[in-house]
Amino acid sequence: MNKIILKPVSRNELDMLYNFFMGYSKKSLLRNLGFIPDKQELEYHFFDDPDCEAELLLGAYINNQLNGFIHAIRRPWKSGSSTTGYLKWLQVNEADRHRTTIGRSLLTAIEQQLSALGCEQLQFGSASPYYLIPGVPTEDEFTRSLLNLSGWLESSERISLQINPDECDLDGLLFAKLQNDNNSCSLSNITAPEPKLQNFITEHFSASWAMEIEFGLKNIPQAHCSVLKNATSDIIGFAAVHAVNRNWFGPMGILPELRGQGLGKLILLHAMREASTTGINSLILSWVNDKADFYRKIFPSAINLFFKKTVKYL
Repeated sequence: MNKIILKPVSRNELDMLYNFFMGYSKKSLLRNLGFIPDKQELEYHFFDDPDCEAELLLGAYINNQLNGFIHAIRRPWKSGSSTTGYLKWLQVNEADRHRTTIGRSLLTAIEQQLSALGCEQLQFGSASPYYLIPGVPTEDEFTRSLLNLSGWLESSERISLQINPDECDLDGLLFAKLQNDNNSCSLSNITAPEPKLQNFITEHFSASWAMEIEFGLKNIPQAHCSVLKNATSDIIGFAAVHAVNRNWFGPMGILPELRGQGLGKLILLHAMREASTTGINSLILSWVNDKADFYRKIFPSAINLFFKKTVKYL
């Protein structure tokens, strides 16, 4: 067997990294990411994420050719908590007969580095607010087996949906009815961060959601957020598109005391109408879980996507 050399992948190898990444099935990329990234998007995720560290983008080389790579970052799981290591991506050349050896070598090396850097737990995907993938795709038997052999635990299965924004309320009748039923409310669409919205989301939902939306509005050209206000111009709900990734929907939220009045559907339809004007025909609704039935009623042709939440404690 030719010797496997593990070393950091540098930015000047971006072309090689991108070509290798695009060797992944395009069908799988669309299902798991919701889009086919261009070189600039990949560069951002692997080199320009504010938490990127050069030694945590590790390549496996055989005869100077890239045969696999793994990328991880460190972030606090929540404010004041211990540091979590997130694996943003793991990919091994599908045609390589040493695939499992390469995969385990990469995984072992990155685990050791994250442990030495003070991480107490590891998680695959879900590295909010700048993540590529919500978890391990259930259909990805290679990665699931690799993680299992290395002592990772599958704690739950998460449901995402792939939807077509144009499928909902094609004639606009439902949107018009909901607007009429809630005529004291106003809807707007923003394309840049607004402190009032960020404070609202942080106070009533979560700081990570606020960060996700702020990130998208600053860094993803297509990003926008529908904002719902009451008669006194107080924010009562929001729905973002392209916040955590291009072609992703969410986060979305309505004040708990106002739910059940059709406001969630109203702001969802507003966000979809805005999205459809840009020609988008597919969006990922990530981690809908117990809200899946709500979305399926609006998008009857939604495709189920399943991801495993997978963790390891060091």
